[in-house]
Amino acid sequence: MAEFEDAHLRKTYRLKIPAKVSIDGKEYKVLDWSYEGFRIEKSKEDVFEKDKVYKVKFILPFASFNVAINAEAINKWSSEDQAGFEFKELPDEAKEILKKYVQAYIEGRLEEFGEFLSTAERLMVPPPIEEPLTEEEERRLNRKLFIAILVYLLIALALAFGLYLVFWATPKAYSVDAFYSGNVVSLITPWEAILEKVYVKEGDEVRKNQVLFKTSRIEDEKDGYGGVGVRILRDRAAILREIEKTKNKIALLDERIKATRFRLRSLKVELEKAKSAFELGYISRSVYEDKENEYKELLLSLRELEKEKSADERYLAFLYTLLKELGSFYAGGGGGDEEDNFEIYRAPFDGIVLSVYYLEGQILTPGMPVMVIESLEKKGYVIARFKKRDVLYINVGDKARVYFPSIEKTVEGKVIAIGKKALGDESMISESEEYALPDVPVKIELFEYPQELHHGIKAEVEITPKHYEPYIIRYIKRFF
Repeated sequence: MAEFEDAHLRKTYRLKIPAKVSIDGKEYKVLDWSYEGFRIEKSKEDVFEKDKVYKVKFILPFASFNVAINAEAINKWSSEDQAGFEFKELPDEAKEILKKYVQAYIEGRLEEFGEFLSTAERLMVPPPIEEPLTEEEERRLNRKLFIAILVYLLIALALAFGLYLVFWATPKAYSVDAFYSGNVVSLITPWEAILEKVYVKEGDEVRKNQVLFKTSRIEDEKDGYGGVGVRILRDRAAILREIEKTKNKIALLDERIKATRFRLRSLKVELEKAKSAFELGYISRSVYEDKENEYKELLLSLRELEKEKSADERYLAFLYTLLKELGSFYAGGGGGDEEDNFEIYRAPFDGIVLSVYYLEGQILTPGMPVMVIESLEKKGYVIARFKKRDVLYINVGDKARVYFPSIEKTVEGKVIAIGKKALGDESMISESEEYALPDVPVKIELFEYPQELHHGIKAEVEITPKHYEPYIIRYIKRFF
């Protein structure tokens, strides 16, 4: 193997054997690779930090299975559509695998089939022939097997019984459901209005008194057009909704067109290979014609998608023209200061925008939230639900251990309320649910608040009761 590596390392320094690589859960096509690293094809949105170490899974794709190698790679360079990585350190086993596949590829024992590899030959190894057991040997073997099964069964039963006792004797209670309820505020409008402008989006961090959105109040008696203006505003909102719907449809068509074009290019290569195989007599005419018909049908489908997209784009332009005409009509007459009809909504504290429920131009329903903001100052609680039999041994002041799986953080806390008292303004659960759900709510105060914590995040809670009698003791007490 060492002689082979010395002889072929320079030749195969930049191999173009089909391969893929998974980085941070996303797969990329490998353009070329070597024992030292690889070069991938990527989109503009994918950003890799230079000299950062990434955990990668290097994949050699076969038609019926994949050969995957887990390794660490360092990003050395990156452009808009490509990036280069260097293996930090390949395990010896991974090096041996790559050497074997490179040698097989060079010797012609592996062939490319599109984006996959296939074996050009298969080594058939005859199975070893064993002498049959005698009747006495078979009897002794069965006896030993029966005894072994019996022993393992007894051990398993003893272990299960021990675990059963330990579990019930362990003074801990585990939640069946839990979440973090943060300090959140819902911004609503008390009257019917048009959402004129939204200045932030979901996930934005805002400061106190920062402008969030602006509305224009709808009042028929103050319209200035005898109610016509209100109807125009409603029509404008409907057109805006139709514009958003058409934009989404065009974006979806774009994705379908891209996918169809990609499939068309791949099918064209397959068709050219099928044509060569047909001319050489390797495949029949019917197989070639099926492939040709598939290509023509896909090409026709692409043309239909392009026509549909063109029609939607013309419709979108018409909607924008109609919206402009409605806007000029509403702004062209009437009296009074138009700014007097605007309402400006500002952030009540420093926080993060969790949700935005309306789009610009839509009519706001009175009393319904327009936007939800969570305070940056972490003062929330964890609301957990426990089985009724576990809550019997939980008391206010008991220590709690809270684990947040999504951020992989564990925080200590204590129980501050049990039952209906745990359901307050800070909770997302209404008091009526206390009677509808079979489990009992417990409110937990945290001793620290991780920065990644946000409203609604799921949690797992473990409480250690101060006064808890193990199951064995409770069972024995029944006889005295």
